[in-house]
Amino acid sequence: MAVDLNGWFDRIPRLTVDVGHRRLPVFRSFGVIGFQFALTAAVLVSLLNGVSLATALGMSAVAGLSFFAWGLLRRAVTGRETLVLFEYVWVAFGAAVGFLWLAGGPIVAGLDAMAVALCAFLACGRLGCAAAGCCHGVLARTGIVYGPEYGLPPRLTGRRLLPVQLFEAAGLTVIGLVGLALVGGPAGRPTVWFLVAYAVLRFGCEALRGDRRPTVVGLSVPRVMCAAQVVAAVVAAEWWLEPEPAGRALVAGGVALAVAALAGISLTVLRGRNPLVAPEHLDEVWEVITTLGPRAPMTDPHAVHTSRGMTVAVTRSGEGLHVSLSHPERPTFPVGVALRPDAVIERSGITHLALQTDSSALAHTDSAPPVAVTTQGRRGAMPNRIDDQDTDYFARPSSSGAASHDGATAS
Repeated sequence: MAVDLNGWFDRIPRLTVDVGHRRLPVFRSFGVIGFQFALTAAVLVSLLNGVSLATALGMSAVAGLSFFAWGLLRRAVTGRETLVLFEYVWVAFGAAVGFLWLAGGPIVAGLDAMAVALCAFLACGRLGCAAAGCCHGVLARTGIVYGPEYGLPPRLTGRRLLPVQLFEAAGLTVIGLVGLALVGGPAGRPTVWFLVAYAVLRFGCEALRGDRRPTVVGLSVPRVMCAAQVVAAVVAAEWWLEPEPAGRALVAGGVALAVAALAGISLTVLRGRNPLVAPEHLDEVWEVITTLGPRAPMTDPHAVHTSRGMTVAVTRSGEGLHVSLSHPERPTFPVGVALRPDAVIERSGITHLALQTDSSALAHTDSAPPVAVTTQGRRGAMPNRIDDQDTDYFARPSSSGAASHDGATAS
């Protein structure tokens, strides 16, 4: 019997949850549940490794308070409220170390309890992300659909997105269970395991993310933090778990890691990520398409150059819109795949998209005044945006449209 994954995923998105007579934000609710699971995990580990119950409870309280303090500080500095789970991991560990030092408790054993507890908290947080629509994945055939109320860019609204939040939640659950199994061994093993395993998990999941994230030398900031966390784990392992002082093994391992890191950074810089597939440029391209779409002619396409030099040409076809993408230096096929992977082909270096549109919307716009278009392509520079008026203007891409060019289909 086939499992309808998309049908199951369709039940996940929600912004609120009703509990008795109260309607609560679902993301915050998952955060509260996650803290309760984390507190339970910290108490359990403390009973297994000899950390006093008072120390475990105090450390959990301080970690919880550090989340709020960091969130307020970040909002004061940046002017907006943004939750970055990786930052909260570091803040929680720092707060735990400070508390354990002041309380005179066993720092390493206490951090083991914190590591296992954080897995529970972060996993619940990712479930909240899946429900609320943040930290979403790239376009996929199987995934979660978010409506306009979730605040995603128009190009992603109503499309299936890879449930990368669920992947990370599942990985964190496994990491937490393995960490719990390591509690009976030498102090420090669960912490080192968490630092390495979570860094590897997050580094991989970053490649599947479809939301905007800041970058450094071509890498997202969380990926840079992953590398730093692995280095911290190596140092901690040598300090806590090795019977002899750090020697040849640490030096050799450090040199190997440094060479690998430099090689990776150099390769990233030399290859360079295609700026045309940056999320902000994809949003701009989609805005151009939705602006030109209502007035697109059958021949002599309307064309606009985006802020990054890509030409977007739009004509109307029998089944909807035909969009052509070209750039004098860079490939545009990745842009088409990022926008509509099931409706894109490439011919002679030009990328073509076959988009099915709502015929009633096209008929309605025939009598409308011409849409003003700017060649600057900056978001918000185009007046009369269709997505502001009718976010359902574009229906799902036509499967027949995707195969209309030389019988080719896109996967």
